[in-house]
Amino acid sequence: MPEATGDVREIVGQPVFVPLYKLYLTYGKIFRLSFGPKSFVVVSDAAMAKQASTHALHIVQRTAPRN
Repeated sequence: MPEATGDVREIVGQPVFVPLYKLYLTYGKIFRLSFGPKSFVVVSDAAMAKQASTHALHIVQRTAPRN
C-alpha cells in the first residue's frame, strides 16, 4: 500500500478534502497517510470503502467473544 507522509500542519487552514484530493491524485484510491507515529488508511472509492468496512465487520464478528 502506498504511504504518504507529512506534517499535519500541511492540511490545517484549508478544507481537509483539498490536500486529500491532491494525495489521491498522487497515491491512488487507497493509501496510508502517516503523521509521525500516527497512521490512517485513506480510501477514496465508495465501493472499496464499503468492501473494506464489510470485511472488517465480519472479522470483528468472528473474533468477538460469545456469551
